[in-house]
Amino acid sequence: MKKLLIAGICTVAFGTATPAFAQVTGTVDVTGTVTDRCQFTSNGNALINLGEISGTDGKLDTAIVDAGQATLQGWCNGAAATIGVEAHPLLNPAAGATGFDTRVDYKAIATAGTAAPTDLTTDAGAGTPVLLGLFNGNIVVDIDNSSSPTSGLMVAGDYVGSIVVTLTPNVSFGAPA
Repeated sequence: MKKLLIAGICTVAFGTATPAFAQVTGTVDVTGTVTDRCQFTSNGNALINLGEISGTDGKLDTAIVDAGQATLQGWCNGAAATIGVEAHPLLNPAAGATGFDTRVDYKAIATAGTAAPTDLTTDAGAGTPVLLGLFNGNIVVDIDNSSSPTSGLMVAGDYVGSIVVTLTPNVSFGAPA
């Protein structure tokens, strides 16, 4: 009976002495980041094969050159991304002579959405980049306003040039002001 009485007293003592437990919470913040970048989804290369670029008179056929077009595919995930283009003339390494041309100049246009930067092969360096922003899709590269330096006869041989399209993310993203 003593044991029972002591057990009862202990139960009453512990029952009244146990504090009430309040619910508490902790917070774990979760963060991530996406790098501001641009990417070509195709391999970043295309070919404009103009074929024969001289007419029956032996001079540059500007209609053929001006019809040159290729499509690249790419994307940029930053609102301040830009697109630029740099045109390099079609050149034939063969020796020319008076009345003959080994160079074809033109204007390159790279259209991506509403952005359409241009560059002339007669200007040094790339044309001025323009704002592209968030973009995912086709970049249509066109040739326009072609000409040869003297409007002379075109020297036989291969003519090689290039158009470089540059997608640039906002490199200052996340940098301190």
